[in-house]
Amino acid sequence: MELHVQRSNEHSAQNQVCSVNGNWKVEDTGSCVSVHNLPRREQFLLLLNHPNTVYFKGRLCISVLMGSVDVLGCTMSAHTKYRHTVYSPKGSSMQSIETCSALPPSSHDYEVMIEILGEFGLELSNCILDEIRHRDCVILLEAPQPDRLEGYLNTLPSFMHLFTFTEMKERSTGGRQSSPFYIAEDVLQCVFELPSTAKHLKKHQKGRDWDEITDKIIKGK
Repeated sequence: MELHVQRSNEHSAQNQVCSVNGNWKVEDTGSCVSVHNLPRREQFLLLLNHPNTVYFKGRLCISVLMGSVDVLGCTMSAHTKYRHTVYSPKGSSMQSIETCSALPPSSHDYEVMIEILGEFGLELSNCILDEIRHRDCVILLEAPQPDRLEGYLNTLPSFMHLFTFTEMKERSTGGRQSSPFYIAEDVLQCVFELPSTAKHLKKHQKGRDWDEITDKIIKGK
């Protein structure tokens, strides 16, 4: 499969919602963010342009298929080919998924993405592949599979409430449908926000010395 890069930076500030063959796509064109519901119910494809940030609360399994993102100081890229489970519980700052590659994807990046899709058993429609040509970052979002320890912790009421969010019930139907994540929130049991809607929320912020400290930790200094 060969993908040719064709990019456009023209965007209008509006949301678009559509369904093709039962597969939902919601796009916030003003923020250059779109979310596709894949055939497997608990899998969503998040497409981003750089620079961009998505905030969330809940439990997410994140796989970067193209580009690279920063989550809590950890850089994830398509070349790692790993699924990462990230926790953002109630009472803590919202975790962020932030794009961190200023360079547009190369032909090799697309080849790596196609290879990962094959390893994950995923096949994208031509419509989604066409849209990917205009994006810098492609991320697979899934509901994580709990391990034995988490399975036990889920039986404890104090732990279960850490990932139960009232925001999902309080939002009106119209308000939720204006978000590109409104279907993903129900399925993944997470709360998502874009920078335009997260201004009043408590978010994780990296300090000025974050990169220097993490580099020292990694190098064992």
